[in-house]
Order: sequence, then structure tokens, then C-alpha cells
Amino acid sequence: MLGALKGSVTVSFFRGVQMKDPESILEKPGENSRYARYIRFTDTQTIASLKPAILGYVREAIEIEKSGKKMDAGSDAPLDYPQELIQMFEAAPDFEEAFFALTPGRQRGYLIHFSSAKQSKTRITRIEKCMPKIFSGKGWSER
Repeated sequence: MLGALKGSVTVSFFRGVQMKDPESILEKPGENSRYARYIRFTDTQTIASLKPAILGYVREAIEIEKSGKKMDAGSDAPLDYPQELIQMFEAAPDFEEAFFALTPGRQRGYLIHFSSAKQSKTRITRIEKCMPKIFSGKGWSER
């Protein structure tokens, strides 16, 4: 994927974690990113100097995609369930059932969203606001 930003351009690889990085130029998009990696360019000289490496990375990404090799989600450290969420599960078993019926990625998104709140009151509010979406099977960022 290509991205044009204000001060840079990025080339992203959805399965970048599976790639070798001999040039040590792949970056993780964020602390909660599991698989994606990207290369950021801020000037054309860098692009020109890394052209052979960039082409090698693109070729490798294509080969990984063609191979059909599955991503290993099991190696991720499990996320903690906030105590407030556990209490909601105990109070409403149907809510717990709906939450665990979500895909692992959707569950992860909610856990990150809930856990990022510093105060218990905020975590409770977030959980309550998300309950309708969870019951409808939608992820945190879905409409």
C-alpha cells in the first residue's frame, strides 16, 4: 500500500512481520500493530539509494502472498481484560457470549480501546457505549 503524507511517503506491507529486513528499514506503524510494517521516505535521494532494496522487499512481499503462508496470531502476548469488563460479563452473561462470538481481531480492538482508559469510570462508560455494537457483531471501529 502506498501512502502520501504531508512530509513523507510510505510503502506499507500488510504482512511485513513475515519479511526479512536486511536493511533494517521496516517500521512498525504503532504499538498495537501486529503484522503490518512500512518504509517511510522523506526525500527522493533516499528512495534512489534504496531502490534495489525496495524492489527486493516488494518481490518478497509478493512471494509471501503467493505462498499462502498463514499469519501466526498465537505468538502475540494476550491482552488483559479490564476488571470492569469482567464484572460486566458476570452481570450480563449474554454480553459475554456476544463478546466472545466476535472475531479475535474485533475482540482485540475492543480490549485495546477499553484498556487505554486510565480511570475505571471511563472504562465503564466505554464498555457501556460499545455494548450495542458488540451485540450486533461489529468491531470497535465499524459503523
